[in-house]
Amino acid sequence: MKLFLSGFSVFGTFLIMFSLITNVWGNIFLYSILFDIEDLPDSKDIVVTYKVGWKWDDLNRIYAKSNKLKINDEQYYKRICFSDLDNIADCPGVKKILLSDTEYIYKIFDEIKNAYREDRLPDDLYIFSMPHELLAFVDKVEMPCDVTKIIRGRLPYNNSNEVVISNELLKKYFDIDEENPIGKKIVLNNKDYTIVGLWNNHLCMVSFDDSDNYGYFVYNKDNGKERINRIMKYLEQENYDITDEARNTVIYTDANYEKKVLDWLIVNYPADHYVSYEYCLFKKNYMNRRGMFILCGFNIIFALFSCAIIVNILKISFIILAARGIRFDNFYGTYNRTSDLFTKTAFKQYIICFIIVIALSVGMHKQTSHYLLINAIVNIIIFLFARLRGKS
Repeated sequence: MKLFLSGFSVFGTFLIMFSLITNVWGNIFLYSILFDIEDLPDSKDIVVTYKVGWKWDDLNRIYAKSNKLKINDEQYYKRICFSDLDNIADCPGVKKILLSDTEYIYKIFDEIKNAYREDRLPDDLYIFSMPHELLAFVDKVEMPCDVTKIIRGRLPYNNSNEVVISNELLKKYFDIDEENPIGKKIVLNNKDYTIVGLWNNHLCMVSFDDSDNYGYFVYNKDNGKERINRIMKYLEQENYDITDEARNTVIYTDANYEKKVLDWLIVNYPADHYVSYEYCLFKKNYMNRRGMFILCGFNIIFALFSCAIIVNILKISFIILAARGIRFDNFYGTYNRTSDLFTKTAFKQYIICFIIVIALSVGMHKQTSHYLLINAIVNIIIFLFARLRGKS
């Protein structure tokens, strides 16, 4: 009897441990695909639009519904066009609008790409600039290259006359051949710039200034039309399907007006795609709330399923132990004491396994370890139900 019970205990422990560890890995996998684990942008009071598809995505619909925004059917395919910029500029809370100069950015991109392909430096010294705060949305805004790959130093701040450049360009255009030229000054278009970073990209990135146009420019009603006409002409020449929209519209808002402006934009231009602190916060909360419900459901179903599997596997052993326990109790007149002892031992066995696995879970992936408590709760309920049923 003792040999049989010890063998049953070892095999049961193995099954419980395997079940709990599988539960842990299932939680980690679901967390990785269901939860938004990206950091929120550190730039507030900015709304950036970018072009992807023709129709507003599900997140815009969910955002509108959650914030009780009413969108008319005729607005369903409406996106921000160049002709809408004056209307947006007059929206309460809008401070200024920046546009991406698609012609300028794409021409630099093509020249740099050809230079890399031919293993040479570009024929001209190209200059690019973008607001430092747009780095928070770097995967959504137009750039001629990846500006995040700095090998030394940092990227330039706004209105600081700073520059990031490569050693090759410094040597070719400024006769500076130093391993670490950070702090040196160079002249670009009659302006002095201080070198604050080095990279391998074959162009200069300078501090953003509202008065310059090195990729992004401030839109206003007086001189914006000329630049827009130039961009539209370029898009037509390059046979783009859409020629009357900016690839990026950057809308700066007054302090604490970001959400109000975002709501207004989604109501009037629901087919556009948006990114901002408030939008990312909503997306994160929505995805994580949905992921939490799915993870809770998974843990409940898994606990019930694994419990049924374990009981079914050990069914014969349960029957044999129960029969021997009944005979033992009947012989000694102890009335179910042996069966109760067996049930309590099995429950303690589960608790010990659970403590071990949850400790491992905290070390492996702390964010999902608390979901394992659902497994324990389900099993405790099953245990109590079995106890009450056995007594009745």
